[in-house]
Amino acid sequence: MGRVEEGFFKPSPGVRLHYVDVGPEEGKPIIFIHGLTANIAFYRPLLQALAQPWRVVGLDLRGHGLSSKPESGYILHHFSLDVRALAEHLGIGSYALIGHCLGALVALYHAAHEPRAVRALVTIELPSPVIKPSLNRLSCWTSVAMAKALSSLGNPRREIAFLYVLASLLPGGMKKTLRRWLSSNMISEGRRGLRWAFSWLAVAEIMRGLLGLDIDGLLRAIRCPILLVRGSRGLFWASDAKKAMRSLPRARLITIERAGHVIFTVALDELSRRVRRFLGEAFA
Repeated sequence: MGRVEEGFFKPSPGVRLHYVDVGPEEGKPIIFIHGLTANIAFYRPLLQALAQPWRVVGLDLRGHGLSSKPESGYILHHFSLDVRALAEHLGIGSYALIGHCLGALVALYHAAHEPRAVRALVTIELPSPVIKPSLNRLSCWTSVAMAKALSSLGNPRREIAFLYVLASLLPGGMKKTLRRWLSSNMISEGRRGLRWAFSWLAVAEIMRGLLGLDIDGLLRAIRCPILLVRGSRGLFWASDAKKAMRSLPRARLITIERAGHVIFTVALDELSRRVRRFLGEAFA
């Protein structure tokens, strides 16, 4: 498996963030940013697949995984500052960025605002329901309402039990993904039972912060080479991918056939191979 280290750092007072550092320490660095309600444990197979010859550092965003869950501070600007603080903590001057879903939006924002640090960018499954202006408000407010409703239940055990039953009824690939997500998102507290590894209140604030997202402005600000990745059955729709390409003169677009939103669960080898090839050319 090679080198795997874990650690914590404090990007700001009262906030403690968790990261995983995989692959050769002398390797060219990649910072990986996960999706909404996920965490780095969920993406371990992808990090390990990318970690030769790269050094892959995966960050648990605030509000997720083993990182702190403060009451506020869940907009793209705060996440970008956390990425910069992680790089400074590890003494990494420049790096590639890879992000999935929400992580892809964080990566775009960070690359647009830290152009000297980001040498290459890979976005996996930018979420069309959020980046499409005609759907943005509906998607964001629906997510906010759902997150608030779930946070008010206060009984993760019942929610988890329900989702396990739901998983048993799904087709093979979807069942595998949901069970992996569940296993990475449950924290046992002994007699107190189970709790989620993310904060529903953080989810609500994140989605409020994405209202009116200026995706075109972010795309126009990107200066580094960028690889856009979509699954043919995912949430980054072909029409939005083509539109994004028109704003990105140094971009490349690939579609992984028969893959959904969480591409690595069904096409890990192909995804990691094509990402490694792109980064090898970008760093040459």
